[in-house]
Amino acid sequence: MPRAVSALASWWLVLPVLCALAGGVLAAEMPLAGEPEREEERGPTLIPFPFVYYTPETETAFGATVGYYFRTAQDSTRDWPSSLAPVVIYTQKKQFITALGGDVYLSGGRYHLVAGISYLRFPNTFWGVGNEAPDSAEEDFTARSLAVGAVLQQRVAPDWYAGFALGLAHRVLTEVERGGLLATHAVPGTADGWVIGAGVQVDRDTRDSNVYPTRGSFLRFAASRNDARLGSDYDFSAFTLDMRRYLPLGPWQVLALRAVGLGTTGTPPFDLLPALGGDTLLRGYFAGRYRDRDLLAFQAEARTPCWRRLGAVAFLAAGQVARDPQELSAGAFHAAGGFGLRFLLSRDEHLNLRADWGVGQGDTGFYLGIGEIF
Repeated sequence: MPRAVSALASWWLVLPVLCALAGGVLAAEMPLAGEPEREEERGPTLIPFPFVYYTPETETAFGATVGYYFRTAQDSTRDWPSSLAPVVIYTQKKQFITALGGDVYLSGGRYHLVAGISYLRFPNTFWGVGNEAPDSAEEDFTARSLAVGAVLQQRVAPDWYAGFALGLAHRVLTEVERGGLLATHAVPGTADGWVIGAGVQVDRDTRDSNVYPTRGSFLRFAASRNDARLGSDYDFSAFTLDMRRYLPLGPWQVLALRAVGLGTTGTPPFDLLPALGGDTLLRGYFAGRYRDRDLLAFQAEARTPCWRRLGAVAFLAAGQVARDPQELSAGAFHAAGGFGLRFLLSRDEHLNLRADWGVGQGDTGFYLGIGEIF
C-alpha cells in the first residue's frame, strides 16, 4: 500500500514552486525554528502539492497530490491527525502512476485504518537476486499492476494496536529484455497473475506524533500469507519486524533510529522480494538494487530546524540481503549516507517537505516527498 509517493529527482526544479504554494495555502504564520506551537484547536489542513522532476528512467515527469489532514473525535490518550492523499504522475515516456491512500483514526483513536488503491505502469531495473548482484546483470523491464490493500487494527491496550490485513494485486510484465533472466523465466514472478493474501499486524506506539516524532518508540510485527486457497497465483509468506526509537536533542531536534528485518518463505515473485534502495531503505541506491528472501537494515537520522521554515537532516544507513538468515553477516552490509533539507509546510502538524541527497557505493540519488522517511 502506498503511504506516500517519493520521487528520485532533481529536487531543485520543484522546491521554489512548493515554497510559493505553501505560503499561499497556509493561513497561519509559520513559527521560527525551535518555537513551540500555540495551544489552540487545530482544524483540517489541505496542502496541494504540484511537482515536476527529471530522472533518466522517466525523463521529465509531472504530477500532483493533495494532502488532506484532519481529526476525528478527540482521543484523551492521543491526538493524532488522519490523512487522505491522492496522487497522479505522468512522464515524458508516457508512464503513469495514480494512487489514493488513507490513514484514519476512528472512534477517538480506538480503531486505526490504513488503506490504499493504486494503478502503476512503470519501467524498472532488475539486477538479479542476491547481496552481490553485479552491475553487469542489469536489465530493464516494465510492469503493470493494480493493487488494493487495507489494515484494520483495534487498540487492545495502552499504546498497543492489533488487527488484520488484506491485500490483492494483479501483476503483468509488459516488457522484458530479450535473453535476460526475466525473458528466460529464470526467476519466479515472470508470469502474469494475482497475488492475494491475508495476515496480522501488531503495533506498539509510544511516539508523541505520527507526523514528526521527537520522542518515544515504535514497534511493528506483521505476518502475511498469500495462498492459492485465496485465489493467489503465488504461494508465499512474508514477515516484518520494524523497530524505531526517537531521542530528543533539543526543541524539534531529534535523533531517529531504525532497525528493519524482512523475511519470506515459499515462492515470492522476484519484484516482491525484500529489497534495498530507494527512499525507504538505503537512500543513495536505486530502489531494488539488491533483492533476496531475507533483509536486515539499520538507519540513523539527525533532524534539526535551521531558520524559520527551513530545517536540515543528516543520515547514515547500512543493509544487506540473503537467501537464508544464516547467511547474514557483519561483513556483508552495503553502506549509504547523505543529507537533506526540510521545508515546513504545516506548523500545526510540523509536516515537512523533504529533499534528500543520498550516496551509496558507486551510486547516488535525489529524493523528494512529504513527511519524514520514518
